[in-house]
Amino acid sequence: MKSYKINLSNWSETIFKETKVYEPKNINELSSLYKNNHIIPLGGNNSYGDCIFDKSRRSISTKNFNKIIKFDIKKKFIDVQSGVILRDLLNFLLQKNFIIQSLPGTYSATIGGCISCNVHGKDAFKNGTFSNNIISLKVLNLKNKIVRIKKKKDISIYTGTHGINGIILEARLKVEKILSNQLLTVTKKFDNINTMVSHFNYFINKKFDYMGAWVDHYSDNGRGIFKASKWLKSHKLNDYSIYKKELSNLRKFIYFLFRKIFISRYFIRIFNKFLYFFSSQNEKKQNFLDFYYPQENLLPYEKKLFNGGKINIQVLVKEKNFKKFYKNLNTLCKYYYCESWWMGIKKHKFENSEHFFSDNGYDLTLQWSKDFIYKKKTFLKKLLNLLKKNKVKIYLAQDSFFARYIFDKRSLIKIKKSIKIDKKANSQLYKRLFN
Repeated sequence: MKSYKINLSNWSETIFKETKVYEPKNINELSSLYKNNHIIPLGGNNSYGDCIFDKSRRSISTKNFNKIIKFDIKKKFIDVQSGVILRDLLNFLLQKNFIIQSLPGTYSATIGGCISCNVHGKDAFKNGTFSNNIISLKVLNLKNKIVRIKKKKDISIYTGTHGINGIILEARLKVEKILSNQLLTVTKKFDNINTMVSHFNYFINKKFDYMGAWVDHYSDNGRGIFKASKWLKSHKLNDYSIYKKELSNLRKFIYFLFRKIFISRYFIRIFNKFLYFFSSQNEKKQNFLDFYYPQENLLPYEKKLFNGGKINIQVLVKEKNFKKFYKNLNTLCKYYYCESWWMGIKKHKFENSEHFFSDNGYDLTLQWSKDFIYKKKTFLKKLLNLLKKNKVKIYLAQDSFFARYIFDKRSLIKIKKSIKIDKKANSQLYKRLFN
């Protein structure tokens, strides 16, 4: 079995730990390694926070478990191994006019990672979290036995729990038929948060499939750009595939220059103004991949623009509290000159699980460079108090430090029960939460 030591980092490159990584080639190797060593598995390494780190400083890569096993057009499901990358799955499905729901914001994630982090996407208002795709799972459990999981309550133990209850080997997932691989995309500009909320509600009623908004957090009232898309009912099928893009030495140098010279609060403020004023409102036909993954083409290594790495705080606020929360957040951030450098907003629906990132409300993402925001200690304390006061949900796959303080004891007990946390689990995330 191949093994090696690396300075493992989370995707956002804010945490680095020397880790021994094992790459089992088959289930027998995986089972022999996992026995009595409940090591956290490593998929595509796309998590922002500390959920990939194991206190034992070891990790099991699912890199070699990367096969699409079976595709049933009539029954509309696909069987895949956990190491299959979304890029490869989408290349396979879109050519056949099928899609999977609740996709995350990167196509570099693995299926195992999508399940373990219970990801969500621009259709969260309609399709909820990734767990709704799951028909069944094949899992190597904590007793080192391979089991098939079909009941929803049993599946939930493996969704959104970041690999602490076993290793996902395979998943049977629902797929949906589409009549083309293109979308009708509507782009609207808004000059305040109230108008943005109205856009979400209007396009839900119009039965659009995907929605999202970008907000210029430096503006007083929350101006920004809203996009909504729905599948075209008939269109010529385009042969459009995703290919992995390597970062050339020239592009590495450009990223380095931007990080050192340009990327700062002041530069981002100017950039946001340009982005808003030079964006146009329109309605156009658009390839799904261009709509859903624009950053993968424009800034595939965006994280390298942030000094010290990229800090993301993603929270979900109940719909009835959202407008007031945003106003208070805006006031706080402006007072301390800590406006979010980039803010994305999505709408969600409620799902009945304590540890799912779901509710009837809106999620918003705050982000800065680590070197910038870690110096703002007073602001971070005030922000924490605001989040606690509003009883927000926090997305653990992106959390680095806040979740431990946001959850009260009652909430933690409920989460612990729903997760059925393994006593031997060495996850840095769960040690931080429950110790």
